[in-house]
Amino acid sequence: MKQGLILGYIAGMLMLAAGTAPAADGGLVIEAGTPPNPWTSLDIRNDAGPVRFAILSDRNGGNRPGIFPDAIAKINLLQPQFVMSIGDFITGYSEDRSFLNRDWDEVQAEIAKLEAPFFYTVGNHDIRNAIQAELWKKRFGRTYYHFRYRDLLFLVICTEDGKEWQIGDSQTAYFADAIAKNREARWTFIFQHKPMWVAQAQGNFRKIEAALTGMKYTVFAGHTHQYTKYVRNGMKYFMLGVTGGGINPDNASIGEFDQFVMVTVPAGEPRIANILLSGVVDEDVVVPAERDLDRQLHPPVQETALVTEAGQLDTIAMKWSARNESALPMVVTVDLGATGPFAVAKAPERSVVAPGTTGFIEAVLKAPAPVAVAGLPRIPYRWRIGATPEGRKERAFSGDGAIVVVQPAPAARAPQPVVVDGRLDEWGDLPQACLAPAGHPAAGLWQGPRDGSFRFAIRYDDKFVYAAVRMTDDSMVSVPRVNPWDQDGVNVGIQAWPARDWTPAAPSKWAYCFLSPAKRAKDSVIWGAEWMPKGFQAACVWSGDGYSAEIAFPVESLQEGPDRPWTALRVCANLYDFDRDAGEGTYFNWTPVWNLPESWTGSGAFVRK
Repeated sequence: MKQGLILGYIAGMLMLAAGTAPAADGGLVIEAGTPPNPWTSLDIRNDAGPVRFAILSDRNGGNRPGIFPDAIAKINLLQPQFVMSIGDFITGYSEDRSFLNRDWDEVQAEIAKLEAPFFYTVGNHDIRNAIQAELWKKRFGRTYYHFRYRDLLFLVICTEDGKEWQIGDSQTAYFADAIAKNREARWTFIFQHKPMWVAQAQGNFRKIEAALTGMKYTVFAGHTHQYTKYVRNGMKYFMLGVTGGGINPDNASIGEFDQFVMVTVPAGEPRIANILLSGVVDEDVVVPAERDLDRQLHPPVQETALVTEAGQLDTIAMKWSARNESALPMVVTVDLGATGPFAVAKAPERSVVAPGTTGFIEAVLKAPAPVAVAGLPRIPYRWRIGATPEGRKERAFSGDGAIVVVQPAPAARAPQPVVVDGRLDEWGDLPQACLAPAGHPAAGLWQGPRDGSFRFAIRYDDKFVYAAVRMTDDSMVSVPRVNPWDQDGVNVGIQAWPARDWTPAAPSKWAYCFLSPAKRAKDSVIWGAEWMPKGFQAACVWSGDGYSAEIAFPVESLQEGPDRPWTALRVCANLYDFDRDAGEGTYFNWTPVWNLPESWTGSGAFVRK
């Protein structure tokens, strides 16, 4: 640290110890070391009135482009004095410097559009390994720090201190000292990426909490991508949602939403406002009649599964249902794309669905002669739903779907006993193949089937339905006792029916397994093993060019009873290749995951042979 900066910092610390803060720079006292520093500027604006600052949450962990910049634009509208964060900016999980630098350049270009100073907090995606730690230091210097603004104390903690879920001893001592020198602070705000109060090992975090005894404070963290408020030691602890990180928007009711936080500190207790990005707009605000239409107007759903064991067909009949839970009439259209060898005998007609009812749309396609089912192209369609509040513009939503004719795969009886040990000697050929990842992985991340691919088979006996999967992976990430989504892994999900009916509304039982490999079968990493049905077995072990998995789902857990045996299955299988996609992995889906929009009715169909 330069001499002038040292003297300035000492003077600032003396003022903090005396319970005062300098006013020349707007009341901000901070250790500004030799650049770089973990903030964009110290030019606090709008300094009059109560302290008002914003908090940005996880940008990554499955980044969805455009959301973080949208939050920044909306924060600029609200004009806080400065902006805090809780980490996970980049995809990370890579040692490729060029990739990491491109990622950071993109993040910093987005943050540069903030009109207020921005303070960084490090997350696990930002500093996963030694190379990422080196780049953080080069760009931002420290991973933890503190500052005073007026009569408030701000602590920015690193929860990746040497390893994940850790606050090191030196850091703990640093914050204990900062707290001791600022005990007269009216309120303390703590920012950390991981919610250490839910960690198994809380030792040093508890020491920081103990140092805060007798002080008033609020804690903010992220990482889980699910908003939750806790009250601990009489104080409020918040796990925030995300600001562009991976979520399922359908789970907004349980805290999975995009947000930022606005904190206002009047004379009394801080006011916490969770600003959902869907709810902050400019002056063209949405009227009440429009507010919930995105949840009340339901897209058309295929009513029938086009699954046939026949080798040929000449007619496709499709029916969609669309539910309207709003108080307005809903207009539904389905427009067919290329229909291949079929002509449109009955086109889907525009339907007006009355409030509180379900409407139906039908289409019929015919071919001049029977056509082979194998290799039949998908028939795409575009749906649109809309409603028009009185005196307002139409509120409309649209999306894509596909009509897919499925030939079910065979689930054959096992010709010999299956030993669930991850060794597939008794299986022979595995007929179902996924030789390329779904979608479009980032350039250079996937080099072909030897880089990542898999084959699998489904068999059964009187007690179990078995899945065997062989993964090809040129560079495995396999760590004992680490969640499968943080390393290489394989997913298998099974639904079972007593009749050969794959329609969405058909009742079924299901089971799901996500596991990662180990050297020995007994060390296989099995997510949710404690929730699996009695008798469930699984093993996942290394092999010469990847790893292999065997799973045994008890028959009694899949069928409704001995008098209603299963005859049809729906199988979802995918590989999670962690070493290639920097941080989130590349998914290799045999068919689209069932809850994804691109999935189709009847995908993954198997029949009992």
